[in-house]
Amino acid sequence: MMITHSSGLSTRPSSPALLCMALALSVVTASGELKLVPGKTPYRLGLRETSVTAVPVRKLAAEPKYQNRNVKYLALRLGKGPNGFIIGAIDAETLYLDSNNNGNLADDDPMTFVLKSGAGATAVLIREVEVSVEYAEGRRHVLSVMLDIQRYGQDTWTVLYHVAQHLEGTIAIGERKDVLVGIYDGSYGEVGANGCFTDYGADRLRIDLNGDGEFDPGVEDSLLSKVISLDGRLWELELNAAGTGVETRPCTLPYGSVRFSFNTSGQIDTRGRIELVSEEGYAFTCPASDNEIVVPQATYRLASGQIAVMDDKARGWSAIFSYADPVTLGEDGVTIKGGAPLRIEPDIAEMLSTGDHVCFGVKLTGAGGETYENIAPAGSRMTPRASVEDTEGIVIAAGVMEYG
Repeated sequence: MMITHSSGLSTRPSSPALLCMALALSVVTASGELKLVPGKTPYRLGLRETSVTAVPVRKLAAEPKYQNRNVKYLALRLGKGPNGFIIGAIDAETLYLDSNNNGNLADDDPMTFVLKSGAGATAVLIREVEVSVEYAEGRRHVLSVMLDIQRYGQDTWTVLYHVAQHLEGTIAIGERKDVLVGIYDGSYGEVGANGCFTDYGADRLRIDLNGDGEFDPGVEDSLLSKVISLDGRLWELELNAAGTGVETRPCTLPYGSVRFSFNTSGQIDTRGRIELVSEEGYAFTCPASDNEIVVPQATYRLASGQIAVMDDKARGWSAIFSYADPVTLGEDGVTIKGGAPLRIEPDIAEMLSTGDHVCFGVKLTGAGGETYENIAPAGSRMTPRASVEDTEGIVIAAGVMEYG
């Protein structure tokens, strides 16, 4: 059978026959229902910014009688498609928000800004509101959304918002009938907060893997995926349009193994991971380890990498990195390499002469072609010192390495 890592992923079974035998043990589709749970999510996720415009993003059925000619409109991206917006209008110090999502700004209660004086914002509206969001299949949610709208001067606005709820409940997966699951509206990569809980590879998924009735931070957290791992087996996960209805079944997709090999050049303690995301909606976290994980065959982009190491002097270091090229996984498996040796590539385009003054940037890449955004002592963004040497190895410049 497969052995599950603390990340919730699985190592390769000892043979394909064992996998087929495990799948034959349970072929019944199981289901469950998730419900909206109020309160702040455990992530800094879902935060999204929108701009104000002179005209609304779509035609409105009716508007109130405004006091100001210079009305500004905002659109909260909640839902999908051309109508997946909640429209609002700012009239001086009043906000009209189409909370019931019927295109009529005149039938909703107006909200008043708090006026400020002195430096900083001159008008502020921070408030939790309830809005009606429609999905496919005739489904809808009434979502609690936190607004943070601020005016600077007379006509400069910032509009931030996030969904103040997530989906949570127990579902059946195989022989386990009450697996605690949570789905959180994410803000990852190209997908921002949108009030949807079905964005595979962007929203966040929590599964109570060890069955203790609660979510363990980090260990039981991953990107939302159409295929998940539980109890050493892969399962397909299907959500309805609103994310509330869940069906699971044994995964019969062809699979391959992935290993993330990160060379830390002799450092004694390593903790790291890379997130794999495919266009098919498969998303997995691959830990830096000698072990393999089993995932469906697909082409994966390497979405986000993090590594933390402890050197032989008990100094902690961390790094954030990414890969430009995707990897295609077949039945033979693949190893993703990273780490030492690191290479610095300056962007100097022409030869320099003695006495020249120059300021140049660098690109820091690793053994697998990964590009580093930051390397720093753990818990800080301080960067190490770097030196520039000539062809004879003589140091001609040195200083703090600034990048990321």
